[in-house]
Amino acid sequence: MAMTGHRLGNPIAQVESAILEIPDDMNFGTGSFSVVFNRKAFSPDGVSFAVGIANPPRIQCFMEVNRARSLLGIVLNPCVSSEEPLPTTQFMLPKHIKTGERHAATMRFIDWRVESVSFDNLPLEAATMLKAERSPTIKMPRPDITTPLGVAIFKYAYLEHTVRSALYSASGLSMELFREMVKDPRIEDVVAMTNNVLRHRSIAVQFDFASLANRLAKAKKRRDQVAHGVFVEDPKTGGPAVIDVDGRWAVDPQGDTWKKKTMPGIQLADAAFWEDLDREFSELTILAEKLADTVEVAQRPSQEKSP
Repeated sequence: MAMTGHRLGNPIAQVESAILEIPDDMNFGTGSFSVVFNRKAFSPDGVSFAVGIANPPRIQCFMEVNRARSLLGIVLNPCVSSEEPLPTTQFMLPKHIKTGERHAATMRFIDWRVESVSFDNLPLEAATMLKAERSPTIKMPRPDITTPLGVAIFKYAYLEHTVRSALYSASGLSMELFREMVKDPRIEDVVAMTNNVLRHRSIAVQFDFASLANRLAKAKKRRDQVAHGVFVEDPKTGGPAVIDVDGRWAVDPQGDTWKKKTMPGIQLADAAFWEDLDREFSELTILAEKLADTVEVAQRPSQEKSP
């Protein structure tokens, strides 16, 4: 018999820490799960979110804050392989939660039963009367999306590297020195900078810089959607879907900078979605390689260009 547990520091934007404590490592069905919310979690423009800890195959527990309905959802289960959604127990959050302050919630459980849930040390009441209006349960999408997601991230990384290599070549500077001077410009700005550097050096090339820059800006948004979005099971079709997280930076009354969503919504991430993304990244990679080759050839002495 020994105490065990797990702690996550800043696992998501709204949470400072999540702590799972198990007094007896031979009984993972008894213990507590505590979450400390930061000052942004309950801001007026805040969104719903979930945080959890899993220790396969022993335990999985989550807290889901539903801002629209002022509910705190609790998931507590052994880590078992199942196609069924995880059961969620709902508790009513306080009606008036002070914004701009830190808050904490704690769930205590015995033999896999939730015994109590508190918010800022005050007990919460179970939302039994709202059972018919429960928010969607937490469920990972199927089939597995990690393979197409990994391919998309890898292809975009190579695409961006190829675009930047054209700029490094045109400037005559090494990658390390250039990035030390210019830091990390947006991918579409890299294309414009390449065109401007070539013009400054009186090197004429035939290439549609504007078209490539426009397509790259859109591709970057699609890459960020799959890289930073939240993948869930679509409630209508049962297939995999992604929740968009695109937004703009804003400053709250306390002076903290945070990202406010401007493109909420859910999009299916089916086979057609990944095929279209793969096709777009592949086409852009071909154009980026053409740009890099064009820049390199344009800088060669005239005698090297002759047959």
